[in-house]
Amino acid sequence: MPQGVTITNATLQLKCTAVHGTPTGKMVFYRILQDWDQTTITDKSSPGYTSQDSVVVDWPKSGEWLSIDVTKIVQYWYDHPESNFGIMGHCAGATMPGTGAIEFNNMYYGNSNQRPILNVSYTTPNRCRNKRTKSSFPI
Repeated sequence: MPQGVTITNATLQLKCTAVHGTPTGKMVFYRILQDWDQTTITDKSSPGYTSQDSVVVDWPKSGEWLSIDVTKIVQYWYDHPESNFGIMGHCAGATMPGTGAIEFNNMYYGNSNQRPILNVSYTTPNRCRNKRTKSSFPI
C-alpha cells in the first residue's frame, strides 16, 4: 500500500471446515506481539498477544465463512509494520471449557477459493479529494 493511507475497513474472511464438540462462549481474535513458528505452537504454548483492538465474534458453523472486522489491527500494522506477527483466535467466556474446537482452512488449502482472505479498503491523501481503494490479499 502507498504511504500515508488511512485504513477505512479491513475484513479477515476464514472458511470454517469443521466444528468439534460444542463450543461455548465467544471466539476472540487478538493481535500477536512476537514472532512465532506454526510448527511449535500447541494448546499449552502460544505467543504473547494483546487484547487491545481484539475482536469478539460468535462461533461459526461448519461450512460457513466467518468475516472478522480487523480494521483497527490492520491500521496498527500499517502504522507499525515491524509489529505484524499475525492474529490469534481463542475461546473466551466458555461455560464448558475444553468441549469444542473449530477448524479453519489455511493458506495451504487445496482450493485457493477457500483460503483465508484479507480485504482492505483505504483512502489515500490527495490535494483535492480522497481516493478509495480496495485490495484483497490471500493469506
